[in-house]
Amino acid sequence: MIGTRLEFAHRLRRLFPHSSNSVGENDESVPSSSSAATAISVSPNAVLPTLSEARSPSCQIQSRAPVPNARSRHLLSKAIQLLKEHERAIIQKYILPSTVDVKSALKDVLDAVREKKKICNTKRWTFTIRGRIIRLKEEADKVVSWLDRFKQVGDIAAAVSESRQMAALLTGLQTALYTVHQLKAYIDYLQILPDTPTRTNFKNALIDLHVHLLQFLARAIRIYEKNSLSRAVDSFWKPEEVRDFEDKSNKLAARAEIKASNCDQTLSDCDRNKANQRKEQLQKVLEELKALQGIEESINILISKIDLAKLPCAEGAAFDSYADELDARCHPETRKDLLNQIREWAGDSHGKCIFWLNGMAGTGKSTISRTVAQSFADDGQLGASFFFKRGEGERGNASKFFTTITTQLVRTLPDIVPFVRDAIDNQPDIAAKSLKTQFEKLILRPLSQITQAYIQASPLVVVVDALDECEKEGDVRNLLYLLGQTQRLPTVHVRIFLTSRPKLPIRLGFKKMSPDAHQDVRLHEISPTTIQHDISVFLKDELAKIRKKFNHLHPTSSSLPLDWPGESKIQSLTQIASPLFIFAATMCRFVGDNRWNPKEQLAAVLEYQAASQASQLDRTYFPILEKLLLGLTNAQKERLIQEFQEIVGSIIVLADPLLIDSIRNLLRVSREMAERRLDSLHSVLSIPTNPASSIRLLHLSFREFLLDPEKRGNSVFWVDERKRNKILANRCLEHLTRPGCLTRNICSLESPGTLRTEINAQTIEKALPSDVQYACRYWVHHLECSSERIRDGDNVYVFLREHFLHWLEALSLIGKISDSIALIDTLRSLVDLLESISNSGKTIRLWNVATGKRTQQLKCQGRFNAITFSPNGELFASGSMGNTVRLWNVATGELVQQLQGHSDEVCAIAFSPNSQLLASASRDSTVRLWDVATKEQVQQLKGDSSATVLTSFSPNGQLLASASENGIIWLWAVVTGKQIQQL
Repeated sequence: MIGTRLEFAHRLRRLFPHSSNSVGENDESVPSSSSAATAISVSPNAVLPTLSEARSPSCQIQSRAPVPNARSRHLLSKAIQLLKEHERAIIQKYILPSTVDVKSALKDVLDAVREKKKICNTKRWTFTIRGRIIRLKEEADKVVSWLDRFKQVGDIAAAVSESRQMAALLTGLQTALYTVHQLKAYIDYLQILPDTPTRTNFKNALIDLHVHLLQFLARAIRIYEKNSLSRAVDSFWKPEEVRDFEDKSNKLAARAEIKASNCDQTLSDCDRNKANQRKEQLQKVLEELKALQGIEESINILISKIDLAKLPCAEGAAFDSYADELDARCHPETRKDLLNQIREWAGDSHGKCIFWLNGMAGTGKSTISRTVAQSFADDGQLGASFFFKRGEGERGNASKFFTTITTQLVRTLPDIVPFVRDAIDNQPDIAAKSLKTQFEKLILRPLSQITQAYIQASPLVVVVDALDECEKEGDVRNLLYLLGQTQRLPTVHVRIFLTSRPKLPIRLGFKKMSPDAHQDVRLHEISPTTIQHDISVFLKDELAKIRKKFNHLHPTSSSLPLDWPGESKIQSLTQIASPLFIFAATMCRFVGDNRWNPKEQLAAVLEYQAASQASQLDRTYFPILEKLLLGLTNAQKERLIQEFQEIVGSIIVLADPLLIDSIRNLLRVSREMAERRLDSLHSVLSIPTNPASSIRLLHLSFREFLLDPEKRGNSVFWVDERKRNKILANRCLEHLTRPGCLTRNICSLESPGTLRTEINAQTIEKALPSDVQYACRYWVHHLECSSERIRDGDNVYVFLREHFLHWLEALSLIGKISDSIALIDTLRSLVDLLESISNSGKTIRLWNVATGKRTQQLKCQGRFNAITFSPNGELFASGSMGNTVRLWNVATGELVQQLQGHSDEVCAIAFSPNSQLLASASRDSTVRLWDVATKEQVQQLKGDSSATVLTSFSPNGQLLASASENGIIWLWAVVTGKQIQQL
C-alpha cells in the first residue's frame, strides 16, 4: 500500500513538473532547458517520454526554440490556488519531491497490478459503461502496458476491491491521461504568444483544465488512502462520476481549442507565421502521440466514443421515457395469444422483417407496444424504440426518427460506434439530411459493417408505435420503405415491430413491399370472444382497485360492497366497450375519480349508453363532457364553454405539452380559472400534481373527437382548429413582444463569443422560461396551421422587423438554432406576395406587357387572394378574403359583377378555356361554378371538410380539378358536377 501511494507522488511529478520551490511560486521568468516536443518518431517498443523529456536524442527531436518550464509551473500554481483547501492539501502532499526510492515503489505497483490481472483472468468481470463493454482482464492488461512504457501511470485500480468501481476507474484514467497530453501541447503553444487579452483568455482556459484534472486526482487520492471498507462505502468510482468527468474534460478541451484559435486574430503577420508553424508542429506531436501503441490503448475509449450531441433525439420518444413511465402495460392475463405470436415472430431467424399490428383508434395498440418493448428490453433484445405522438413536438414528425434510433442502437450494439462516428465525421450535418441519407449512413451501413464475430445470435427488435401519428404522409411512406431495407442486412437480424391505424398511406406503403417482408395482424379482426375476454379481465381488475381505494378513503356505511359492481354490469360494460380498450380505460378513470362516488358515476355511464345511438368515441367522451354542464344556468354554461375553448381547446392543439403555469402565462388566464376548468377532466387529460410536469392527452382520440368537423354546429364542445391556432399564434407573438422579453444579449453574457455549453442552464431558464421557449419554437407552427398569411404591417411583420435577431438568439440559447432554417422557409411560404406589391391587397394594377406602362389601377374593399384573366381577354376575376368573387372589365376597369355564396375566403379562381364558366375555390371546403354571362351559380362541388385551395380546368373544359389543404386532389365532371376520381 505504501509503495503504491508513493507511486502517486512519482506519477504526479512526472505529469506536472515542479521545482523544489513551494507550489505557490509565481515566477514566469526562470529559464529552463526542458521544453515540449514538436515531432516524435518512436519505435513501437520505445518508452514514451513525457513532453518535457522529449528532447532526448533517442526521440529524434526536430529543432525548436526552448520553452521556459517555469511558465508551466506558473499555470500549475494558479490551478492549485483555485482548488478547495482539502484538495490543495492533498495535491501539495503528493506533488512535492520525495526522497523515497521511486524504482522500488514502481516495482511494488507492477506486482500489485499483475496480481489484480490474475484475479481478472479467473473472474472475467465484464461491465457496460456509457454503452462500452469494459472487460477487466483486457483493461488490466492496458494498465500493465502503460506502466511498462510510461513509468508514470500508477495502479489505483490494484487497491480497489470492488470490481465495478475498478471498471469505472480505468475508464476515467484513460481520459485523464490523454487530456494531460493535450494540456501539455497547448501549454507549449502558449509560450510563444505575445501578451494580449486573447492570450489571457487562452491561459485561463488552460488553468481551468488544470483545475479539473487536479480535482479528479485529489479525490482519487483521498479515496485511495482509505481502507477497503471505507472505500466501498464512499463508492467514488461510479460510472456516472466518470461520465461527468469525461464530458467536462471534452468541453474544457474544446474551449481551450477555441481560445487558441482566437489568439490568431490578434497576432501580427510575423507572429502569426511563427504561431502557425508551432501549431502545425504541435498537431504533429499529438498525432504521433496517438499513433504510439500505448497512447492508442489509453485513448481507445475516446476514439470509440460518439459525440451524441451531434445526433439530436426526440425527447420522450423511447418507450421507457420519464414522461410516459406511468402509461399502461397489458394486464398479465390479457393479449396472451397475440404476445406469444409476436415472440415467435421475433425468435424466427428466417421470419419476416416487419410485424405490422394495425387497428382502429382505441384498440390498445400503444399499450401492446409498451408491453412488447418492455419484454424485449428485459431480455436484452430491444435495440431501440420510437413512440410517435401527435402534439408532442418532435415525436409528431420523422425529423429526428433515425437519429433517435441510432442513439439507442449505439448503446445496445457498441460495435457499430466506429462506423457511426465515421458517418458523423464525414457529414457533421447529417441530422439535417434526408431520411434516406440518415438511414443509410447511420443505420444500414454501420449494421452491415459489423464483422462476423459480432453477429447477433438472437434478433434485435426495434419497436415503432403509432406511425399514423407522424404528420407528413410522405415521411410515412419513406419510413416504411427504408425500414423494409433492414431485411437485407447480412449481419444483425433486425425485427421491426410496428403499430398504426390502417390509414391509406400506410396500407399503400405495405402494398409496395414484398409480401415476404412483413407480417400483418389486424386488432379489430381478432376473435370477438378473445377481445371481450381481455376487456372483461381488465374491467374486473380496474373496478376492484377502484372499490378498494374508495372503501379505504370512506370506511363508513357509504363504502362499496365487496361484489360491486357485479357480474352483470361488468358484462354490460364489456359489450359496450368491445373492441375499444380506450372506452374501458377512460370509463374506469371517470368512475374512479376521487371527487365522486364510483357507484353514481358508473350508473351515469350505463344510463347514457342505454339511451345513446352515437358512435363509440362519442359514447366514450360525451358522458364526461356533458357532466360538466349539469345543474348550470344558461349564463353559467356559456361561461364554461368559453373557458373550455380557451383552456382545453388550446391544450389539444399545442405542438408540445406545457406546464400548467406555462399554459396560464401564455393564455393570460388566472390559475384559479385554469385549475377550475381542468379539475373535472382527469379521465381524459393527464393532469399531474407535480407542477414541474406537463399536461398531456391520455389518448389522441380525445383530440380527434373535439376537432371532428362533423361536430361543427352539433356540439358546444367542438373546437375550431384553425381559429384556435390563430389565437395561439397571436398569444405567442404578444408574449414575445412584452417589454423585456426578447432583447439583445438576453442572458446578459459578458462575452458575445461565449459557448452555449458554458452558460449555466439556470441562467437560460431564468431569461427564457418554458412558456417563452414554447412561443419561440412554435409561433410559426401555429401561424401555419391557422392558414393565415403574412402581410405588410401585421403583427408578424412588426415582430420580425423589431425582434428577428433577438428571436434567433433565443433559439440559439435553447439549442434550437438548427430549426431556424425550416422556420424561415415556412415564413417565406406564408408571405402574401400579391398583397405585398399591391398596397396591402386592396389595389389591383393592370400593366401593358409590351410597353411596361400601367393601364388601370382599381381600388376596392377587402384584400385579394387570387386574380386571373379570362382566355378571351375581356374580363378578369379576383377572389378576396371577404368571401366574394368579383368580375372586372379589362378595357374600362369597371366592376361588372360581385358573386356571393362562399362562407369563407376565396383562395383560387379559374376561367374555363371558352371563358364561359368561372370556378372559385374557398376555405369553406367548396368549389363553385359560375355562369359568366348570367352571373349565376351553376354547380357547388364539395369533396371533404378540408379547405379547398386550388382549382383548374382541363384544356377541353370538360373536367375540373380541385386540391384540398389535406393534399387530396379531386376530379369533377363540369356538366354534371359528379365526382370522377380522388387522388
